[in-house]
Amino acid sequence: MPATEHRFLKTASRCRSKEVALQLGMLDDMTRRLFEEDLEKITKNELIWQSAPGNNTIGMLLAHLAVVETYWTQIGVDRVQVADSLAVIGIEMDDDGLPLPEGGLPPAGLKSKTLDWYRDLLEKSRKYVNGRWGRLTDADLKKRLTRIRKNGDRVITDPRWVLYHVIEHFAVHQGQILLIRHQYRDARAGR
Repeated sequence: MPATEHRFLKTASRCRSKEVALQLGMLDDMTRRLFEEDLEKITKNELIWQSAPGNNTIGMLLAHLAVVETYWTQIGVDRVQVADSLAVIGIEMDDDGLPLPEGGLPPAGLKSKTLDWYRDLLEKSRKYVNGRWGRLTDADLKKRLTRIRKNGDRVITDPRWVLYHVIEHFAVHQGQILLIRHQYRDARAGR
């Protein structure tokens, strides 16, 4: 008899906006799948493996996911001009090592980190993200946000785009993490 698989998306709770609840639900499900399925049985060596100098490691990307969703929440919801991840997740904005310079090595501070440490980092970030985004109404999602970059350029956006970008960013790096896992397996098999 064929198996039946059930897949449903749970929206985030305690959100004033159904749109935010849906998008945070997507982000939470992607995170669940990343840790429960994609990174199943990952080793510490695999977390720090670098295919070549200048390339990202899985650990760097996991830290980067937490840094970036914290950053964009501070920019898009808290509306700060300069984000600071240290108070929220316990690491600085640049502690993920991204972007690495050509020929660069991963940050030494991530070398001893375990998958549980990265999971905890993302849980801290997600708690912050869900709390901040959950307060917004549908009307808040349309309010214009003007940000000045370090070079003086102005960026005008709204919280709706920011939340979309956080999801897009997560998905892109989740794919990169899967690619690195394949590269690691191929390298270990001598292919």
